[in-house]
Amino acid sequence: MVRHGKSGTRVYKIWAGIIKRTCNTSHPNYKSYTKSNGGVPVFLNPSWRQFVNFYSDMGEDNGLTIERIDTTKGYYKENCRWATLKEQMLNRKRTGKFRGIKKFGVKYQARIRFEGKLRHIGTFKTPELASLAFNSCYFALYGNHPPLY
Repeated sequence: MVRHGKSGTRVYKIWAGIIKRTCNTSHPNYKSYTKSNGGVPVFLNPSWRQFVNFYSDMGEDNGLTIERIDTTKGYYKENCRWATLKEQMLNRKRTGKFRGIKKFGVKYQARIRFEGKLRHIGTFKTPELASLAFNSCYFALYGNHPPLY
């Protein structure tokens, strides 16, 4: 048995949550994870079933949450990162083709959540123009491009 001294820590609890959501068919979130992935259980790197391997790949959480970069893919080193709740909220699956865009009559509004408030960026003739405005605003606020998914 490997002793890691991390039982009861926040990072251990985050890992345990991943295991429960992806491996325990009676867990309340298992069905939603399966349904959101086209009826297929969300992939979990087999080595991550052991905490020491997860911890070796991801390290300390530093008060952050675990995030799948591409929400259509599973839990493995290249697709996971530690993120703030704000970053994680921005990485939710979208229902439309463009992120941060809402159809408003015959035009499209670009909006972004910043400092807990939904901010209006502008109204545009096409979703492509609204998306360009959203991406530009996101970059200006966060210093990087919105995550792809």
